[in-house]
Amino acid sequence: MTTQIGGFGLREITKSFIKICVASILMGFIALGSFNFLKPSMKENLALILAIGVGVLAYAVIIYFIKVPEVDRTLEVVKKKLGQKRTGEGQ
Repeated sequence: MTTQIGGFGLREITKSFIKICVASILMGFIALGSFNFLKPSMKENLALILAIGVGVLAYAVIIYFIKVPEVDRTLEVVKKKLGQKRTGEGQ
């Protein structure tokens, strides 16, 4: 039946899922490490907020460089939308 209607893309979905899981685990370690690094030098709440920011930035960079197709497509759509708004502003 899969030959008649085509595959469900399970292989691609699994690869994307694994990449996202790896990126999430790396983000967690980076955020935890930055929290432990920042905690002695500032208040714990501020260290937590900064560590979350570092984790989010690290996750975005990791996801971008491991080339998750869904993220690439989303970025293309956002770039198109931003490009249309810029060209529309001058009118």
